[in-house]
Order: sequence, then C-alpha cells, then structure tokens
Amino acid sequence: MGVALWALALAASALSAWQLQPDRWRSLMVCWLLGAALSPLGLLNGLESAVIKYGQVFSELQFLLSAQRTAYAEGLALWLRLAFVLLVAMFALVVLQYPAWKRFLREKSVV
Repeated sequence: MGVALWALALAASALSAWQLQPDRWRSLMVCWLLGAALSPLGLLNGLESAVIKYGQVFSELQFLLSAQRTAYAEGLALWLRLAFVLLVAMFALVVLQYPAWKRFLREKSVV
C-alpha cells in the first residue's frame, strides 16, 4: 500500500511540476509514467485478493469499488472504477501540490 501511495504522489508531483516547467517535460513524463504504472500495481498487491464474507468470495478491491454488496463489480467495470478513483486522487494531489511547487521554484530562482 505504501508503494501505491508513493507512486500516486510521484505521478501527481510530476504533473504539478510540469505545469510550471513545461520545458522539462521529458524527465517529468518518465516520472509520471512510472508513478501511474506503479500505483495500481502496488494497490493490487497491497489489497487482499480473496475475502470470504456474506457467504461470498470476492477481492478487497471489489468490496471497496462496488456500489452494492449483492452484486460486486467485475472485469472491465472494476478496472474502469479503479482508474477513475486513481485519476481523481492524482488530480486532487496535483491541485494540492501546485502552490508548493510554485513557491519552491520562485524561491529557487531568487537564490
């Protein structure tokens, strides 16, 4: 789970910095791709793959991302929900990190 959170923060940080330094897009794109790829992998490896509850067997990801406990999301619907949740979290972090990157770059240019 820690790897997933770190990777999500890395991807968001790369996007925030890219907004302020578009000329460094190559190195920031590498960071973004690394974070965007590792985040779901870390999440899938950090969550339990088989939960037995309510007389059913399902994954923890299905439990977290399904709207109803009577019908768990599967297949493409589950992956789309995971992608949506990760994108929303990433862009929330981008918005939160943007002022810090802006201040950091402003202070760096003064020194």
